[in-house]
Amino acid sequence: MNRKQPIEKILKDLYLIDPELKNYEKDLLEIINKILSSRPNTKFDEKFARSLKKEIMGEIKKMERRKKENAWQFFNFNFMKKFSYAPAGIIILLLLIIPAAYYLTKKNINLAYDTLKITRVEEKAFGSLQSESPAGDEPALAETAKGLGGGGGGAPVGEASAQDTAVGLPAPGWVNYNYIYKGDDLVITETAMEVLKKVKDSSSGKEFAKYISKLNLGSIDLGRFKNTTINNLDITEDREFGYSLYLNLVENSMSINTNWNKWPRPEAECRDEKCLEQYRLKIEDMPADEEIITIADDFIKEYDIDMKNYGPGQVWDYWRQNYEIAPDKSLAYIPETVPVIYPLIINGQIIYDESGNKTGLTVEVNIRHKKAAGIRDITSRNYISSNYEIENSSEKIIAIAKKGGLRQTFKYPEATKTIDIELGTPTLGLIKYYQYNRDKMESSELLVPAYIFPITDIPEETYFYQENIVVPLVKEIIAERESSNNLIGIPETKQ
Repeated sequence: MNRKQPIEKILKDLYLIDPELKNYEKDLLEIINKILSSRPNTKFDEKFARSLKKEIMGEIKKMERRKKENAWQFFNFNFMKKFSYAPAGIIILLLLIIPAAYYLTKKNINLAYDTLKITRVEEKAFGSLQSESPAGDEPALAETAKGLGGGGGGAPVGEASAQDTAVGLPAPGWVNYNYIYKGDDLVITETAMEVLKKVKDSSSGKEFAKYISKLNLGSIDLGRFKNTTINNLDITEDREFGYSLYLNLVENSMSINTNWNKWPRPEAECRDEKCLEQYRLKIEDMPADEEIITIADDFIKEYDIDMKNYGPGQVWDYWRQNYEIAPDKSLAYIPETVPVIYPLIINGQIIYDESGNKTGLTVEVNIRHKKAAGIRDITSRNYISSNYEIENSSEKIIAIAKKGGLRQTFKYPEATKTIDIELGTPTLGLIKYYQYNRDKMESSELLVPAYIFPITDIPEETYFYQENIVVPLVKEIIAERESSNNLIGIPETKQ
């Protein structure tokens, strides 16, 4: 029997039902031949053709179901496929994570992190950007603000502590910092700029809870708890140099941390100073920055972490300044871990924290074992954008920078030394800024336009750790900070 023509007609009819089936023609032919092989002597008439199409559609549904089930075997994070679990962990994974991932996929819950999304909304959509601190916070602000500024810039460093002496640092004194602007003239033509607000979405935690609440654990029926949500999830590797994966389903963020129970720590067995001394790192143990960055890069590649919104890794070697000025370098502190920062870049602008440091993904590299110890700030990048009025007086912006910027410096009358810090021409960037809502008792993460003033000259023999001075441009935030500064005796900036 020549079946080629009827088979082609069946395929054509199937494609009319679902044009997407053309992408599976090879699978379809295999299914059809398998069915026909099981009934070689059947008369190929219209009745058989209808029956055959029905069986084919049934096989297609089974095939699609198998493909989906295979896709749901592990959670929706690529790097989790490399995790290995103890037997108890496998049972938990089968009971909770795989079915939950299946459930969430059916509900179209997007658990992808670091996928950038910005939605424009109307002007001043976030209301006032000034934080509302709970009553009674002002005294605490007045005390803690004295410690703000350049890594002790204007901070009360006082006499050397026992720890300072132990790491070979000289006794610091009371120091004031004087910021001098050496950059070009600023021309600010804009009157408003966009502020980004991070969107919080608790739907993932709620959807997880909907599934988990169906379980009866024997000793307790989770279904008796109402309107539940799962805030956190912690998954731990049971292997040498294992990691723990922590998911915060409230803030839509995750981190990979060291499972210290599985990392060799011979120094933990020491009971005296002599024993500890043999394990203390020395300067020759510190790899070159290029090697540290390579370790971090390899870790990111191994766990397939999306880096399209980040710049190249940079070693944050804040410890080295203390080492260089220590009188006795044999006693100077050499860190066990060194962070590598991959700065977040949005709309071509680098993101900074309030201290002027670049912020984004941070990979901690363990120096002793030459391994990545974890990664922080893998998070949702879902923002809404709204325009706010900015300060366009260049004189005022520079005047704020000369006081220390966002974290202005307290001046000590009893200071024994004043150090000049030179500032260069600023670039436009974004700073991560937190707005507190007293009524809701929660904070919101904002990305606020700011001028980033680079510190171009830092005298030697000084404890100054900042790389930049940041000045937010939004008028409301400037006004709020000026009000806070008045509480601690920093005069208001005049135009």
